[in-house]
Amino acid sequence: RCVYSPRHIDADPMLAPPSPWTDAYGRYPNRSPGRPRFVSALVYLSPEWREEWGAPTRFLDPPTGAVLEIAPAPGRLVLMDQDVSHAVTAPSPEAASRPRYSLVLKLVLHPPHSCPLESVRPRSSPGLHERHAVRIAHPEWEVTRFGSASDLSSNAEPEAESERCEL
Repeated sequence: RCVYSPRHIDADPMLAPPSPWTDAYGRYPNRSPGRPRFVSALVYLSPEWREEWGAPTRFLDPPTGAVLEIAPAPGRLVLMDQDVSHAVTAPSPEAASRPRYSLVLKLVLHPPHSCPLESVRPRSSPGLHERHAVRIAHPEWEVTRFGSASDLSSNAEPEAESERCEL
């Protein structure tokens, strides 16, 4: 099957160039508790898209090599961390010249009590940064975990506590 675009990631806070962002938050792995989380919201906009027209978005889990394909169903929303490797595949010949529309919103979600860089370093309250996390899905939503994430429990992300940052 032909790949329409090469695999890529949208963003990774670990690879951020020098900027006011890195001055304030530093470089860190995405999903680090207590740090802003980089998330993409992918919305499929075509009013009609049949399965036989193909063009799914492929997500790759590098540790296991597992691939998950998501069909571009009209109105479907996919929330994903921005450092997830993914690619768009080409439509099948049955799609003829129909365009496949999608919209990607790149979001930065801050923990409930976002801490400046200085307050999450080891000299601050012990364990403070481990108790602050950003969830991208409500517990009642259906979440598809694949590859190396498939053996994580649904409660793998800790709930944020009400403790405030010490400044």
